[in-house]
Amino acid sequence: MLLILNIIRSICGYIEFKVMGGNPDKFLNLSVKERCSLWDVRKINGDLFAKSTAEEYKKLHINARKANSKIRVLKKKGIPFFTRKYRSRMGIIVGITAFLAVLSILPLYLWKVEVVGCETVSPEEVKKIMHDLGVSPGTFKSGINIPILKQQMMQRMDSIAWISINLKGSEAIVEIKEKQFIPEKQIQGEPSNIVALYDGKIERMETYRGTPMVSDGDVVTKGQILISGIVEDLSGGAQFVDAEGNVYAETHRIISEKINMKRVIAKNVGDEIKKYRIKIFNLEIPICFGKIPGENCICETNEKTFNVLGHKVPLCIYKDSIHMQEVCEEQISEEEAAKEADRLIDEFVRQEIGEDVKIKDIDRKNGIILPSGEEYYRECHYCLLENISKKESLVLEN
Repeated sequence: MLLILNIIRSICGYIEFKVMGGNPDKFLNLSVKERCSLWDVRKINGDLFAKSTAEEYKKLHINARKANSKIRVLKKKGIPFFTRKYRSRMGIIVGITAFLAVLSILPLYLWKVEVVGCETVSPEEVKKIMHDLGVSPGTFKSGINIPILKQQMMQRMDSIAWISINLKGSEAIVEIKEKQFIPEKQIQGEPSNIVALYDGKIERMETYRGTPMVSDGDVVTKGQILISGIVEDLSGGAQFVDAEGNVYAETHRIISEKINMKRVIAKNVGDEIKKYRIKIFNLEIPICFGKIPGENCICETNEKTFNVLGHKVPLCIYKDSIHMQEVCEEQISEEEAAKEADRLIDEFVRQEIGEDVKIKDIDRKNGIILPSGEEYYRECHYCLLENISKKESLVLEN
């Protein structure tokens, strides 16, 4: 109740004043007798302090004269005094009013769409489909029917298995889960053996169909039969099958790389050129004008977004840092060449060997500069645990 009363007083305006000299008690009695609205009344060192509405303050001067006292204004508070103070600066009042109006309107609209969970599907493709369905930055949030939107998205995109759309403030978070395409089970075909793809030492065998020809701990060579497609039955007869299984073995690979001791680099020359752009919704407005170099330059762009009271607004400022570049050739050190060789070898291992192969040990041999002096040679010895099984047709000899 007190809070509501304070709000009403602030809207109507009130004055904090001080009654000095004379008989402050008589002033107070006269004001109470006339039912003047007074509050926060206190007496300090013989002076009376109180607050009253702006309308009734004019009557208090009469009571002060009757009590031979003087009354002085200490503070004027409330909307009427604020507007009177700044009435000559109506632009400020209009600006504040417009700002508050914008703040109240902004949360009603959608300003950002974020897509998470994509692996093969492009987030831009998801945003484009949502735009076609009427959901994009600037859309009125209450007009978005999420259950229907999810159904439409599932119909448009065959590659997704599940989708969730959550509205968080002025942002729409779209979380998708893509379909997992499981390869069809291989149909049993012609009789075959499982042979070794590489030389190695067997560590584990998984035989699904066929007769195992080796066991854990055996050393095998490339092309050796690991699981035979010939299976003997209880009567001593032979049956020919399409052998199935996995054989994991410790293998050794030597991977090498050559690095050119001279490399072409681009160096920044001259002063940095800065350009600024403002993006409001989908409209970009350049702030800085001038000629931008078209060749032999590199541009780095930094984006700055804005939040107002926790809500994202459709306003971005882009800063383009442009550097002129000069292309030149330089000699690299042996240490730099070794690091580059290791990087390329490790990248090759990740791409070519794959994630299913376990790396047990790496022995990086000392590199050498080749006699020409223009190339650096380095090799790495890898100890791997991998599936060395390879299917090969069973050949029956007459």
